[in-house]
Amino acid sequence: MPNLDDDEFNEDEFDKQMEEFEKESKKFNQFFDKGFEWLNLYQNMLPILCRFIKNTEGIEHVIHHLPNKDDSTHEFLIATLMGGAVSAYEGMVHDLVNLLMSNSNYKKEKNIQKIKDEDLQRLRIKKTLPWNEFAKKLGNATLNHPNLVARILNALFEFNIPEGNEDEINALIGMRNDFTHNNGINKEGKVYQISWGRLGNFLTKMDKLVADYMNNIQLHVDEFLKKSPVEAHTDT
Repeated sequence: MPNLDDDEFNEDEFDKQMEEFEKESKKFNQFFDKGFEWLNLYQNMLPILCRFIKNTEGIEHVIHHLPNKDDSTHEFLIATLMGGAVSAYEGMVHDLVNLLMSNSNYKKEKNIQKIKDEDLQRLRIKKTLPWNEFAKKLGNATLNHPNLVARILNALFEFNIPEGNEDEINALIGMRNDFTHNNGINKEGKVYQISWGRLGNFLTKMDKLVADYMNNIQLHVDEFLKKSPVEAHTDT
């Protein structure tokens, strides 16, 4: 910094240095803003995760403490608990997607264009909507299909979630709907065969899926922490 009392003080050079200082300050400020956004995401993500864990633990308590578990006698109870698990998953997904859509670190409007047209048609959302309006529509959409959720997360937030077996997932959702609306009888008029073991396996897979969502967020945070303020500034 030049001495202001110096007779050879160069005002142009001083202005140039101040301009550079302001640029560097802006980069640091934006870096810290991004950091606070990640911190805010963590703080708001925790109650969502805790609520999901509490809901699924309640179902697991029934599995572990119910005496004389019998698949044929308890088919409707098993299906009811499985339906509750799907509801817990869908509620968690809605809360998580709403949180991510409201976080400026994930706000990339161009990513809306990456979503498949058939998925948007299924959700009844237009690709041309601006980010905030798109977020409202997405918040009201049905998000209970893990593969659809995976594609949405991968496109909008640049996650890397693998898709599961489409036929198995469709069969599970269909079974849940039939137990809810048709007394556990499918379209062919047959009663579903369901077991406690199947419910346990489903809960395990669902826990792993939710863990994948959280791990993807953690990877993004780790990538940010490895960057300097200058590198983070170039990503905006």
